[in-house]
Amino acid sequence: MSPTAITALEHDLGIQISADLRTLWFLTAGDDGVNDRGCLPGNEALMTRSR
Repeated sequence: MSPTAITALEHDLGIQISADLRTLWFLTAGDDGVNDRGCLPGNEALMTRSR
């Protein structure tokens, strides 16, 4: 998730996303891991990448 997308989300929701959550999204959003599975424990994804 790009900084621009997060800023737009904050505007739409009327809230500020925490720095920790921003970092987690930057590191994991869109990462399909191995064999289209996530990069989190248990090979789970935090969220899917949308286009």
